[in-house]
Amino acid sequence: MNASKISLALRTRNPGCDIPAEIIALARKNCPALLANHPELTRYVNDRHRNLFLTEIMINSLGFMGGSVIGQHYGFFSGMLDATTDLDVAAFFATHTAPDYTLVPPENAQSPGVIYRFPRLDTRWTSEQLLLADYYQAPGTLVPEELIRSLEAAVPAEEGIALTHTCFELRRAADVGERRYELLRFPAGCVAGSRVGRQHAAVIIPDEVQKGIDLGPRAHPIFAVPVIWPPNSQLCLQSVEDLHSRDGLGVFYFRHSGRPPRNELSPAYLWPREDFFLDAIAFLFLAGLNYYANPAFGLPVRLDLIDAGFGSLDLPALHNRGRHLVDTVVVGREPEEAVAGRLESTSQRMMYLAFKAATLCRQGHGLGDAASLEASLRVVRKARKLDGSSCVLAALETVVLEALGRQHEIDESVERLMQARTEGPDATVEGTKFLEFYMKCLGSVYGWRYHPEFAWLVYELYQSF
Repeated sequence: MNASKISLALRTRNPGCDIPAEIIALARKNCPALLANHPELTRYVNDRHRNLFLTEIMINSLGFMGGSVIGQHYGFFSGMLDATTDLDVAAFFATHTAPDYTLVPPENAQSPGVIYRFPRLDTRWTSEQLLLADYYQAPGTLVPEELIRSLEAAVPAEEGIALTHTCFELRRAADVGERRYELLRFPAGCVAGSRVGRQHAAVIIPDEVQKGIDLGPRAHPIFAVPVIWPPNSQLCLQSVEDLHSRDGLGVFYFRHSGRPPRNELSPAYLWPREDFFLDAIAFLFLAGLNYYANPAFGLPVRLDLIDAGFGSLDLPALHNRGRHLVDTVVVGREPEEAVAGRLESTSQRMMYLAFKAATLCRQGHGLGDAASLEASLRVVRKARKLDGSSCVLAALETVVLEALGRQHEIDESVERLMQARTEGPDATVEGTKFLEFYMKCLGSVYGWRYHPEFAWLVYELYQSF
């Protein structure tokens, strides 16, 4: 598809429709001029990537509350209102203008300044309870600085990242879906050196207001024609709390003197460049975790989406630090062992390893990434040591070897596959059904019969065989 066809596709779609992911991916890769000529598409692509990163990676790595409040302060939308527990920090933001955060001279002020004070709600929740909370359980206010500081421990940065990676994989591994965010530990002192700590971050979380309206015999709300609704039908209207009307809100107007609230409160201090969470976000982008989210649409490495606060980030240096963490945590430690060791039963460990191997296989083939295929082979062979009788795992090993082009090993793998087929407990399965599975595996990898959820296919078949 060339640029003119993509442009035509964009023009012919309704404004409120979702632009197909393949159009976006193709535009980013092959038609940078198209993005330049359609700023609304660039904005859409950026917002889509921000949302994918927050919901599929940050929240699955750090929990809803942890992922949201950290993501909120590094440029990823969370639906929460930024606040602070420090009056001087509030005064800084009330008297300085973005993007350079220069002090507004009193004579240039168009109107009095204003600072809003919200009452802090006492949730009486432990850190573990907050990390396990979801959107519907979230408290009305939260001080993430305190929540994250409670997770500090005497661990090196690499260990903190490794535990984040473990939590992500436990959450995303097939039906395991374990929320084990109590495992999270961050290096001691990391909060004080981050923008979360230096800005004494807090967040105000709006309530979602739902109201059911009894429909009865009335006109359709969109087409304005009489409709006979089923008995007791209701239309659920959703809205967001008006924070200005929250009980206990205080409004304080002022005119400032022209002096900064506190001398050390500068943009460089409030947005430090040596920040553990900046490196953690770079790691999450670079580690390729997005392929658990949607194998059909890979989220690119978008370090440019991180909010610099002021000025610009040294993206090459941030990329290098993130890559070092990936090499140390993902490549150097064989993390599937650490994750599998956290699971309670052999069955769960086997399902995790099968899902992990299939995911890496799909990722490696989709990107032409031999390292991912090698990792897939390593994982599937670990799984086969635990369950040597499974024809599903034997077939998956053969598929990975095919993708790597290791013809000299394929014959041995096929022999093991047939041995598992005829001697193991799977021998009761009809040969035609097994052959169909094997062809599905090959078709998923080589495109004969494209299956975007290849990992889930392997997972389901492993359960049934």
